[in-house]
Amino acid sequence: MKSPRPNPLRLLLPAICLVVACLLLFPSCKESIPTEIDLEPEPGPIEDLRAWSLPQRIEVISFDMLTTNSPKSISVSDEQDIHLLLTTAADTLEVHDLFRMAYLHYDGTTWTHQTDIDGFGIFKPAASISTPDGRLHFFWAGVAPEHRQSPATARVTDLFHCVWDGIACSQPVSLFAGGVLQFFYLDQAVLDHTGTIHVVFRYHGRMYHLMMLPGGSTTVTWIEGTAYPSLRRHGEALYLVWVSFPTSDGGSNDVYYRAYRDGAWTPVRNIFHDVQRSAHVPALAIDHDGTHHLVFHAEIGNGPQVDLLYMVSHDEGATWSAPSVLYSTTSFFSDPPVLVVDAYNVVHLRFSHWGSLPLIDNFYMTLRAGEWSERVVLFPGHPSRTPAFMTVDGSNRVHVIWKSQDALYHARFE
Repeated sequence: MKSPRPNPLRLLLPAICLVVACLLLFPSCKESIPTEIDLEPEPGPIEDLRAWSLPQRIEVISFDMLTTNSPKSISVSDEQDIHLLLTTAADTLEVHDLFRMAYLHYDGTTWTHQTDIDGFGIFKPAASISTPDGRLHFFWAGVAPEHRQSPATARVTDLFHCVWDGIACSQPVSLFAGGVLQFFYLDQAVLDHTGTIHVVFRYHGRMYHLMMLPGGSTTVTWIEGTAYPSLRRHGEALYLVWVSFPTSDGGSNDVYYRAYRDGAWTPVRNIFHDVQRSAHVPALAIDHDGTHHLVFHAEIGNGPQVDLLYMVSHDEGATWSAPSVLYSTTSFFSDPPVLVVDAYNVVHLRFSHWGSLPLIDNFYMTLRAGEWSERVVLFPGHPSRTPAFMTVDGSNRVHVIWKSQDALYHARFE
C-alpha cells in the first residue's frame, strides 16, 4: 500500500508563520529582506575634461639665436620634466662652425636654459633619453672639431654622444664615424626593459642599429633598410618601420616593418606597396592595448597630390588594415608626422605642410575608440615657421612646442 504524498504547503507552513510573526512584531525585519540584487555599475568611458592652454613664450634663449629648423628633439622624464634640444646659431664669426645645440629643461612650471653643445647640425640630427639613474643621454649628428675648419666639401659627419648629469654635459664622444658629409636621420632613442638604449639612424642611404648597454659599452650594426626609421617599444619588444625602394614590381618607396625580440630582429615585412604611390616619413605609435598605429605621407605619381595615410594592426604587426586617407594636399608636407599616446589611450596626431610660405600649418587630430576627430589648426593666431614638436608627460599632459615668427612657444593639453 502506497504512503500518502506529503502536502508541500504543509511543509512550508512553519517558515511562513515565522516570517509573518517577524514582520508583525519586529518591523525592522523588513530592512533585512533584500528586495532586489544590488549590482555594481559598469564603468563608463573616462570623461576627458582637458583643453589646450594658451600659448606661452619660452624666453630663456634669444629668439634671434634660433635657426630656421629649430627645434631638434624633445623627450620626457619623471612626471613633468621635458628636455628640449634646439639648433642655435654659434656665437662666433667663424663661418665653418655655424650651429650649436642648446639644451632647455622644463620642470612642469618653468623653463631654464641648461647648456650649449658645439656641433654642426644636419637634418633632424638629435635624440635624447633619460635613464633610471637620472642621467640624460644626448645623441646628435655633427662635424668633428678637427674638420670644422675644412672646406664644406671636405667635412665628415659623425654621430656624437654625451651625458648630462644635472650639472654639466660630459665630453662629446663619436660613436659612429661617417667618413663623408652625409645626412643623418634620427627619430628618437628608446630604452628597453633591460636598461639598454637603442637608436636606429640613417646614414648615407643605409640604416644602422646602435645599442648602448647600461655599463656604457656600445655596438653599431648595419641593418636592412634605407630611410626614415621610426622605432618604438611595447613591453619587452621593439618595433621598427621605415621606407625603402620596393624589391618587387615598380613603384617607388614602400613601408617596411620588423620587430626586435630576445636580442634578434624578426624578418623584414613589406606592409605597404602601391605602384601609384611613394611612401615617405612614417611614424609609428603603440597604444596601451598593443595596437600599432601608423601614419605616413604618400605622394601620388610625381605629384602634385600628397596624402596622409593611416594603417592599424591589432596583432603586433602580423596583419595591417588597408590604408585610409586622413588628409590630402597639393602642397608638400613639411616634415614627418608625430603620433603620441596618452594615459587615456587617446592617440594624438600632429602633422604639417607648407601653407603661405614661409609659414607652416600645424594640424592636430585625435583617435578615440577607433574614431578620428575633425582636423583643426593648432593656434592659428601664432603661425608657425617650424613644425610643432609634441610629447606626453607623466601627468598625462600633452605638450606642443614650435617656433613662430616672433618667439618660441609652448602650449599644453591639460
